[in-house]
Amino acid sequence: MTMAGKDIISVTFFYKDGSIRVSMGALESFGLPKFIRFLINPSKKTFAVEPCNRSDLSGVHVTYTMSGLTAGFRTFSVLLVEQIYEFMNWDIKKRYRVYGNYIKEQNVAVFDLNHYGFVEDLKYYGKEKPYGKKKKKTNHKS
Repeated sequence: MTMAGKDIISVTFFYKDGSIRVSMGALESFGLPKFIRFLINPSKKTFAVEPCNRSDLSGVHVTYTMSGLTAGFRTFSVLLVEQIYEFMNWDIKKRYRVYGNYIKEQNVAVFDLNHYGFVEDLKYYGKEKPYGKKKKKTNHKS
């Protein structure tokens, strides 16, 4: 069964409702955890997601959505989202998406907030391709 966004590791922030959406690809990297926590470093402008235990006071219980473009997990933290928009000097009218990398040795997904794009009408607009270039099929004639 193929799920939307299975291999894509991303987070999306939206100031208007204080939401943070973690992609299914990020969650699958962790083995679909029941709880995750968010870490931010304002001076390095990085954001991280890592699995945690139920007893972790900063942990958030993950509920899964497996349908279409909304596959992943969305939670709300108005204060955290406001803080990120403030230190990144982002436009509060835009929804921002940041693509990241899973670091297996540390079991964490890390996102460089300096490399962002924005989402409008379900389309991503960014300066960089969010993930590797697709290989072109070539026909070799012998």
